[in-house]
Amino acid sequence: MQWGAARRVRPGRVAVVIGLVFAAGCGGSPAPGAAGSPPTVEPVAACVTPEEQQAGGMQLTVSASATAAALVLGSGSTGLVLANQVDTDMCDWKPLASVWAEHGYRVLIFNYSTALADQDVLAAAAELRRRGSSRVFLIGASMGGTAVLAAAAAAQPPVAGVISLSGPASFAGVDASGAMRKLAVPALFLVGEFDEPFIGDAKTLYAACAAKDKKLEILPNRNHGTALIDDRVDRQIQTFLTQH
Repeated sequence: MQWGAARRVRPGRVAVVIGLVFAAGCGGSPAPGAAGSPPTVEPVAACVTPEEQQAGGMQLTVSASATAAALVLGSGSTGLVLANQVDTDMCDWKPLASVWAEHGYRVLIFNYSTALADQDVLAAAAELRRRGSSRVFLIGASMGGTAVLAAAAAAQPPVAGVISLSGPASFAGVDASGAMRKLAVPALFLVGEFDEPFIGDAKTLYAACAAKDKKLEILPNRNHGTALIDDRVDRQIQTFLTQH
């Protein structure tokens, strides 16, 4: 089973649509919200179809003052939280999220809120558990890698495992390096050999990680974050998910 093909249709950066927007009535149709005419909700991102929005679009409650636009795809007892890079939104993960959902995972992708990114990840993991996923994995790219590592060290109940693709040791107030001494769940660190300075961060994080089940995979390229995902990395991720 290869998932890499989904990456080749990666969408570009898109603007995030915030909040609920009700469709205007026209041609004598009942006004939105009237009896027999449910309100139309705008998709949380441009890559999300109306059908996907209806089935799994939502606003995650991260804190009393922060919410995050999110989309849940698929169903199943194993859930995946996918945290994106700083210069992208949930659409960066959407092609892979759709494929993983088709293969039996419940997948949550999201846009960062105004809270710290690891708090967004923890809220996403809690939402997957609320929906019925008893095992949850956290996967993050670049800034998302930092976020999922810090979240994995703090999550209660513990997550099943965490994967960082080019995650910095710290970013935007989230300290993954400091969290490593508390990280006890299986961890996979993926990084490009020539991706400076992130190769150094990956080595530092791996060395500091307290988990007994941990692996550092240095790939022979300079790719960063989700750009690391090819057929080889697909297989490594699949193996990690099935073995834990």
